[in-house]
Amino acid sequence: MGRRKRVGIFFGYNSNWIGGTYYWLNWVNALNTLPEDEKPTIIILSTRKDFRFVQTETKYPYLEHYLIKDDSSLWYKMINVIPLRLTGKRKFGNKINLDVDAIMPCGIGVSAANSIPDSKRINWFPDFQFAHLPEFYTPQTRVAAYQRAVAAAYLSNKLMLSSEDAAKDFHRLFPDSKAKVYVQHFTVTHPDFSMLDKEEVMKKHGIDRSYFYSPNQYWAHKNHLVVIDAVAELVNRGHKDVLVLFSGKEWDDRNPDYVPSLKQKVKDLRLEDNIRFLGFLDRKEQLLIMQNAQAVIQPSLFEGWSTVIEDARALNKFVVASDLNVNKEQLQTNVRFFDRHSPKALADAMEKEKFDVVPQSYNQYREAQARAFIKMIED
Repeated sequence: MGRRKRVGIFFGYNSNWIGGTYYWLNWVNALNTLPEDEKPTIIILSTRKDFRFVQTETKYPYLEHYLIKDDSSLWYKMINVIPLRLTGKRKFGNKINLDVDAIMPCGIGVSAANSIPDSKRINWFPDFQFAHLPEFYTPQTRVAAYQRAVAAAYLSNKLMLSSEDAAKDFHRLFPDSKAKVYVQHFTVTHPDFSMLDKEEVMKKHGIDRSYFYSPNQYWAHKNHLVVIDAVAELVNRGHKDVLVLFSGKEWDDRNPDYVPSLKQKVKDLRLEDNIRFLGFLDRKEQLLIMQNAQAVIQPSLFEGWSTVIEDARALNKFVVASDLNVNKEQLQTNVRFFDRHSPKALADAMEKEKFDVVPQSYNQYREAQARAFIKMIED
């Protein structure tokens, strides 16, 4: 056997963007599908706590840890005040000295990646939402998002994107970029939740009948409003027992009024018995609830590549999805699309009685992801 490939991944747990956290866990898990002699060594650049989290969640056999401190903290900013003023450079912070074939910036360590040769860096950009939905940004946050995209476009030798749809956006926005773009469809790996008692979980969350499940994070572009209006439409049509479950962390610093406004709308429409807010769920409970839903609703106004949809695909669940091009790229079976701006269209899609699923083996997608990843490293 030749030398095992060595890949560094910056990792930081972020409950405000749990999809980003699971994104990197899913990469490591996908590599577990490779034969033993083809699995690369993965060096997790993180805090000790975050490394233990990766170990527990993935059980990947070839994990190493490189300790990274959060140099964006107040402490590091304070001790760097004088060096910055005198020399224009930070004296204290993270500098990386690693023997790796590639390193993928993420989370708390991105600034430290500057000490890694460009030839070994693989940058990742999630999506270009700022160009499609500017109304969901303040001028400051939109400029910041654009600056990050510019950096990805012009400071990357290799750039990883999650979909062909995102690649089209990238080439449209930055046609003169020299970055080599790799479209890498990510997959998911689920923890074993077979030991959970279904009846106990349903009782715990007050779930007393069949239901639809929409576990999107509470960001405005996730389009919870169209679901609420669709439920009101269904109730008006006589479907008094329709039930939709929302879950996720009920706070967004950028839009603190969003969840309260959703709950107030449910109350105003007298839909308290038809729409439930379950809060931030344990991952295993979330998957059990998804597994037992009539169908999963993915109503988003924009996506890069949806973790919710991947969860549903892995569980062989039917998805009622908004008519985004990326959703159509992601789903070819077990789906019913609807006009994302039309509560009536969503109500029509939910009202159809059958959500027949064509069984499929999901492991093939994980292995394809792993193979594409290794090819990108070697290219």
